[in-house]
Amino acid sequence: MKRQDITKLHQLNIKELSSKRLEMEKQLNLVRLKIKTNQEKNVHLARSIRHDIARVNTIITQKQLASPQESVKLTQSQKLKPKAIKSVPKKISTKTTTKPKTKTAIKSQKKSSSNNILTKTKKVIKKG
Repeated sequence: MKRQDITKLHQLNIKELSSKRLEMEKQLNLVRLKIKTNQEKNVHLARSIRHDIARVNTIITQKQLASPQESVKLTQSQKLKPKAIKSVPKKISTKTTTKPKTKTAIKSQKKSSSNNILTKTKKVIKKG
């Protein structure tokens, strides 16, 4: 981004800057896709777009700090929405035992688990 472009960004208001940021993020996603599919030869283009987005974010923050009244006027629909994160279901633990807290409890738990294994193997051997 050239110096003239940066001065033009400073002249925009917060609402216009946020729309500019959205536009740049869409452009970044397209460039990343093209790089992955080997359609784009200039792999540094994504980096420069990321830097431009950071510049716009900095200008937005400066304007919000300079005039907090203008930033309050933005409604939720006008603000940048965070990217949707796919929720991954958590694995349900099948263990019902809790971890022992003392050394003696650890020893007794190890003994009981080893005894269970021994009895299971004895049963298998007897059946077999």
